[in-house]
Amino acid sequence: MKKALSILALCLAVLALAACALPLAPQIEAANPETALEAPASSRAASLWYLENYMKNATALSQIAGVYWSARDMDSSPIGNHHFITLVYQSSAQCSSICSAYGISYKVYANQKGLSVYYSTIGAFTDNGSASGYIIEVFNEGSDCTAVKEQVNPNKYIYWYKPDYDFEGHRVLPSYLNPAPASIDALMRAVLTKAKKFNANHDAGMKVQYSLYDENCACMVGSLFNSLGMSAGDREILGEFTGVDWGEEDLISASYFN
Repeated sequence: MKKALSILALCLAVLALAACALPLAPQIEAANPETALEAPASSRAASLWYLENYMKNATALSQIAGVYWSARDMDSSPIGNHHFITLVYQSSAQCSSICSAYGISYKVYANQKGLSVYYSTIGAFTDNGSASGYIIEVFNEGSDCTAVKEQVNPNKYIYWYKPDYDFEGHRVLPSYLNPAPASIDALMRAVLTKAKKFNANHDAGMKVQYSLYDENCACMVGSLFNSLGMSAGDREILGEFTGVDWGEEDLISASYFN
């Protein structure tokens, strides 16, 4: 018995040490979205703001509008994360203006308070639909849009009898970029310009081979924000989500976005 207890104690000690060594994704939530909007650069981690906590009960688009480094469950596995970018527009007029200017579409759904939420998504996929392809930016891919929709109105779009996508969205403030865009509208346009330029370079023959563990969806999001001047520290904080992330700290050369 004493020997068994000693072995049990040793196992618990090893587990405790292992737990201490595991990096934990930051889950610090701002109590007030307006506080997060005005957060100084020095308090970025402390002001990390989660779209999924507020979108369903927002009563005005100004409370939730912005650019979000987002993640959802992979279609093939609920353990691994697929990273993408979500744009939540400030108004229907802004949505129409931006989508028309960049030739993209949008989605709109009513949240639990009856507020119409307008949004678009940008995600990295391959040009031939297989792991052997080259990376392209895909706007409003079906699963990305569904993941956001589920959190716009979980009472309506999340079902007890099927898994949801476990969407998470970390707000990206203009001040996180260098130089900083003058407004949320300018930030959205800067992100879309880079995504469109990446695709134009791909079409011109300047291609990036997809890799599950390196040049992947998370790498694409981090690389796009890197090309806009986001620091490595901010990319590390914003790119950590519940579940398994890989590739978010790898970088594609900024030349692919110019």
